Amino acid sequence: QIEFGHEELAATAATRASAPLFDRLRGPNQWPEAPPELRPLVLAWLEDMEVLSHALTRALSASLGLGADHLDHLFRAPHVQAKLVHYPAPDHAKWEPDQAESGLGVGAHSDSGFLTLLLQDDVGGLEVLNSAGRWVPAPPLPGSLVCNLGEVVQLLTKGTYLSTVHRVQRPHSRG
Repeated sequence: QIEFGHEELAATAATRASAPLFDRLRGPNQWPEAPPELRPLVLAWLEDMEVLSHALTRALSASLGLGADHLDHLFRAPHVQAKLVHYPAPDHAKWEPDQAESGLGVGAHSDSGFLTLLLQDDVGGLEVLNSAGRWVPAPPLPGSLVCNLGEVVQLLTKGTYLSTVHRVQRPHSRG
């Protein structure tokens, strides 16, 4: 797993010490040397997803009967974060299928933020908990993104919209 955010200047020790805890994690990304095309691709992706997130936030606001720009003030300096994640297949020489969590890449959770935009590869594995308490596969569809609502949406809407409880199953075989 690799995480990236906006490119920001490194804070000085004095600035970091006086900053709110959540701001202490901000700073410059640490880019790997290879592949060299990773940095421009990720930065372009971040920009595109920020534009889409803004449009989705305005649609969400309008769906609540508020002005489309009603929530804009909350995102003047948004926390933008991207994760590149790979869930390898279990090593069958070590994998014990009777362990309940063995097949999970990530256990059941909801995201703590506002929105999560997810681009899946063709392997899949994403599952969403439906209102009946059953896990439903969310198979990848070409040209689409998954939008999970985070816990902040649930809090701001007082439960009108619920955060998306989801998990990821690892692939069953090496590939």
